[in-house]
Amino acid sequence: MHAIDLARNNGPALLGASLAVVAVVVFAAIRAGSPQAASAPSADPNRSLTPLLVDRVPLGLDWEPASYRGRTTIEPATVALGERLFFDPRLSRSGQMTCATCHQPERAFTDGRALGRGDSGELVGRNAPTILNRGTGTHQFWDGRAEDLAAQALGPMLSEVEMGLTHELFSERFGSDPEMVREFREVFGSGPDLELAARAIAAFEATLVTANSPFDRFEWGGEREALSEAAQRGLRLFRQEAGCTTCHTGTNFTDELFHNLGVGFDGTSSRPGRFAVTGDHDDLGRYKTPTLRNVELTAPYMHDGSLETLDDVLTFYNEGGRANPNLDPELRPLDLSPAQLEDLRAFLESLTGPVFRLDSGLFREGARDGHAD
Repeated sequence: MHAIDLARNNGPALLGASLAVVAVVVFAAIRAGSPQAASAPSADPNRSLTPLLVDRVPLGLDWEPASYRGRTTIEPATVALGERLFFDPRLSRSGQMTCATCHQPERAFTDGRALGRGDSGELVGRNAPTILNRGTGTHQFWDGRAEDLAAQALGPMLSEVEMGLTHELFSERFGSDPEMVREFREVFGSGPDLELAARAIAAFEATLVTANSPFDRFEWGGEREALSEAAQRGLRLFRQEAGCTTCHTGTNFTDELFHNLGVGFDGTSSRPGRFAVTGDHDDLGRYKTPTLRNVELTAPYMHDGSLETLDDVLTFYNEGGRANPNLDPELRPLDLSPAQLEDLRAFLESLTGPVFRLDSGLFREGARDGHAD
């Protein structure tokens, strides 16, 4: 497949024109229940928690899983172990918090909070982003401090503010579990180890994708009725007057780069953002562009969760962001009318799609054109 420029209307493209569904994967651990934040808004009870296992990249996502840098870890047993660990509360100091506490499948793998809350109840300081389509990414976390999913998975576990785990506590808990000892030996050839656990979780996360939204069916599948008239007007605004494709580009709607929007600027200073990683003052207040896929489901928004609704986000951009010394030069007042903002929201809502699990065969060397061997 070739790169797709969403700034242009290229017409229907043959991106995963059909999905060969080979199994249904049930997140048993989710159905059993994972710890949730009591004050978070309720999830949609009608939304399925059973991603389809597919042997083809879903319609609209231009990605070759065989190019994924951690592809050698994507084997069925590794993914299965990673899924178990993702929902295992023993990865937190208290034994009450799991990865799914902040990345809940029923909320498009977010938690509905403005700011994450750690194992001790302390606020984390960042809004929990979705993990869907993160295998396509080049930087992880809002400030991009992790270059791969394994490092991303390890970070929260070892953070005192987040899950509060230590290598010693992990070894004590999992090394005394005969079933986990057996699984780690079968997958990695050695006993339970925290870095290996992070690799397994990363393998699981890399298989989770979303696409085949109404927009994808309209744009790449040729279903002209898939988008409402309002959403089609919003799409034109997104690509033209609003200039959204400057940053929200590609089929995952992100440039994977860092921008200062003025979010978090208090009138005198900005939060560090990317500066904390690079030490470059030009990066002060810059944060990674998030995907817009399933954005309808991932409120509240921005790295600090300060914007509660999509309407708030659109108003913020329409006003040109928040002025500060390092504001991204691309930001400017848009002067869009209320009707135009409604159309943009309709388009953003058309990016809501189902969640899929990619067959591990898609990650093997030699797999091409989004097909498993």
